[in-house]
Amino acid sequence: MKCKKYMIPLILSSALVMSVTAGCGKPQTPAASSEQQTQKEQQTQKEEQVQTEQQKKSSEAPVEKVKIKMISSTEFEVNEFANLEETFAKFSDIAPNVEIEGEYIPWTELDNKLFLTNAGGDYYDVILVNNSTLPALVEAGILADMKEFTKKDNFDVDQVFTPAMADLCKYKEGIYAFPFQTDTRVLAVNTKMLEEAGMELPKTKEDMLEIAKAVTKDTNGDGTPDQFGYSMNISRTLPCVYIQGNWLIANGLHLYEVEDDGQYVCRLNSEAGIDFFKWATEMAKYMPNDMISYDNAMIDNAFASGKFAMYTYGAWMTAREDFIKTVEETGTEYQLILNPEGLEGTASTSGGWMLGVSPKSQNKEAAWEFIKFIVNPEVNASICSGLPPVQDAYNYPPFNTEEYGILKEQLQTSQTAVKNFIPEFNELVDIYGNNFIASVLGEKSPEQAAKEAEDGVNALLKEKGYQK
Repeated sequence: MKCKKYMIPLILSSALVMSVTAGCGKPQTPAASSEQQTQKEQQTQKEEQVQTEQQKKSSEAPVEKVKIKMISSTEFEVNEFANLEETFAKFSDIAPNVEIEGEYIPWTELDNKLFLTNAGGDYYDVILVNNSTLPALVEAGILADMKEFTKKDNFDVDQVFTPAMADLCKYKEGIYAFPFQTDTRVLAVNTKMLEEAGMELPKTKEDMLEIAKAVTKDTNGDGTPDQFGYSMNISRTLPCVYIQGNWLIANGLHLYEVEDDGQYVCRLNSEAGIDFFKWATEMAKYMPNDMISYDNAMIDNAFASGKFAMYTYGAWMTAREDFIKTVEETGTEYQLILNPEGLEGTASTSGGWMLGVSPKSQNKEAAWEFIKFIVNPEVNASICSGLPPVQDAYNYPPFNTEEYGILKEQLQTSQTAVKNFIPEFNELVDIYGNNFIASVLGEKSPEQAAKEAEDGVNALLKEKGYQK
């Protein structure tokens, strides 16, 4: 855990009220003497001089410092806010006195830290929020409804953010957090492997399967494959939703659907769901036998080293110096393409990292001004290593360059993992993910895994009142 303190000036709303009297009392007549006029002018000058002195004294008076505690992630300290000093220096040019104390922890520990801190009666003024856990944080009283502040400043989330990200700000009737980074995922293809196998770039998920079959082989003659067609993170359940979920959504499904009558229903045990489970299980045959032990970092490095033909590439990888360095050192050549189509076309999952404010904060105004600064289009473009959720940020470098073309194109078909997040989302992810992993590892048939996943998700939805 790290704590850093930054002295940051912050714009706080203030108004200088000036009263000007004109046309008051009886109208002057030609009988008014020049002496009276001169006296009046002198009095006015004296009042203006007094007012100027008061303003000068006010501006020279020391401003009381406001302290803001912010919790964020060690990953963002390194990546998103690598230019933290520069960003805060810009912020300091436009605002008064605020001391920001940043605490950084691994993002996998973030939610537990927030719940434990809240249970102990403590709080953070500015809170890093994973979009999928926003409802649970709201229900626990950890996030404040900021609608009062957005209304006061005419801050329209539907105008500021992309449509999917604007929806993430909202829960029930409130506005609880503001995205500063989103993402999308495309397919990275090792072009050298495809060329050697005489294969073309895949257009469908079935093409991916054919490529995986063709390129998986033993290249060093020890009798064990060391080059593989594909990789998927099955070390945890969440990547089963956000990475492999690209092709679940491409088949027209989500973890659960929200019906017109408000019912939440899982349809994994459908033709489209079973098709997805079968395809993923077949793809797994062309992955390392110990794939379950691979975390994201290992998968990233293996593709960069030329071990995988295809790999799900997140927008954040454009700023990953370790990935870029490994690619250069190994000479790996790859191309980014839109995700090959499922039954209903190309699609990608999309999420968002957001900033919210504690309802216990005594400095909500200062916290809100800080958040507005971070989602300023130019600032948002400068700090974001994924993709900006702020629409106008794409007018600024580096996101106005060709390098981000394919990612911006895929973003147009990106969807969140579910349409409406609920506090029980992570429990549902575990039910689905454990069945998905069991299918991929051959512990259950795709049909059995799809059925048990659907039954388990629907049972919890019904228990929690999302189904009649």
